[in-house]
Amino acid sequence: MTSRRGLAGPALLAAGVALPALLPHQAFGILPLVREAIELLDSGRLLLAAGALVVLNTVRAVPIYLGAFLTAEAVKTSAHGQARRWLSWLAPLAVIPTAYVLVQWIHGVHYDFGGPAIAGVLAAALVHHMAEATHGRFMRGAILTVFLLGLQWLDVVPALTRHGFGNGELSIEIKLAAGFLQSERLFNLWGLAGFDVFTAIAVLMAKFMVDYRKHLAVIVARQQEELQVARAEARAREEAERNRALVEVQALVHDLKTPLATVSGLASLLGLSLPVASDRRLRAHVSRVERAVATMSQMIAEILSPQAARRVDGHELIRYLRAQLSAVDNPAVGATPSTRQPRPTVFLVTDRLPAVRVNLLRASRALLNVLTNARRAAGPEGRVRVQVAGTSRELRIRVRDWGPGMDAETARRAFEAGFGRSGSSGMGLTFARQVVEGELGGRMTLRSLEGRGTLVVVRFPACREGEADGG
Repeated sequence: MTSRRGLAGPALLAAGVALPALLPHQAFGILPLVREAIELLDSGRLLLAAGALVVLNTVRAVPIYLGAFLTAEAVKTSAHGQARRWLSWLAPLAVIPTAYVLVQWIHGVHYDFGGPAIAGVLAAALVHHMAEATHGRFMRGAILTVFLLGLQWLDVVPALTRHGFGNGELSIEIKLAAGFLQSERLFNLWGLAGFDVFTAIAVLMAKFMVDYRKHLAVIVARQQEELQVARAEARAREEAERNRALVEVQALVHDLKTPLATVSGLASLLGLSLPVASDRRLRAHVSRVERAVATMSQMIAEILSPQAARRVDGHELIRYLRAQLSAVDNPAVGATPSTRQPRPTVFLVTDRLPAVRVNLLRASRALLNVLTNARRAAGPEGRVRVQVAGTSRELRIRVRDWGPGMDAETARRAFEAGFGRSGSSGMGLTFARQVVEGELGGRMTLRSLEGRGTLVVVRFPACREGEADGG
């Protein structure tokens, strides 16, 4: 696209140089109209000849002027700083005279390029610069054409001849004929009126398009702002619903504490009874009940308080995660023989893993969200691999999928609340990062390449030796 834009200017310049051969003044019948005006003493015919000359000069000038400005734009894209601004003004002053010299050399047609022509080029550059805000070549070309149409009328104003305007052969013929017909005042008024009208139209067109673009930019910015507000409101509603659901769950879980305390007390009394104390098998059963009650109590504490954390062996965390993943893959209700099961997730776990201090439920839920995201991206037949390793300083969990991946902008916004692909709420990775980094002091990073898949790395700090449970 950039190379095409760079060729547009030279192509228009070449067309402008070739136009005198393709469009000679004889095709417009200008000189016959001048002769008829003199023979018939008809100023109206002379005005027709002047109008034909203005149209001819405009048609010939437009490709050269527009080509010069487009060439300047192509050149200034490689410049920097102040050079960019000056090129848009100075380049046409070099390109347009060069084109005029080529026309005279090839076709023998004299294009006058004196002081007024230089002023005209600068004025045309100003109008073209105003029209740049339209971001449309057709509209910019139309504005420049209308302006040049007004500028050409100055060449048939007799009063401006001594100031360097209209020194071309045909312009001189028309002005001499106007003097012979004593119509110089008429041509002065007509030429200046033509210049004023068409120049005003060109400036108004440019101003209108500039204002239109600014207005459009304001509308787009307002729409984006409204969209952001709508997203924020949607996230707030989702957060409120999630908090309400959490409060309800916490209330139900809190109600479990009373019967659980009863079970714990009865198990303790049962363990102290003589028949149980003397029977090793019964003592083992009671101990098993007491351990289950302790585990349930810890789970209730973790549900009621997200900040509650305890020392958890790395293998225990992964076992808990795999159990939750298995429950998702094999629901007890609603599964049918025809249900298409996803490709199993591959777990690669090293033998030695450090213990970490986490809320087991929250940490496993966060990791499950990451896994669910990866499996959704990979598809039913896609590959997902979980690598778990550790050092004395951290437990590292790498979740890799071979899905379609994401572009840089999507990957940058992957953790943004409410931002998700089709079929996703856009909250999974947001929740995971909130838990890992905001609650458990870990780190979570994401890397993705389009067509190559995505890698999410979760790191939990390892417990120090001798660190006690609690929390």
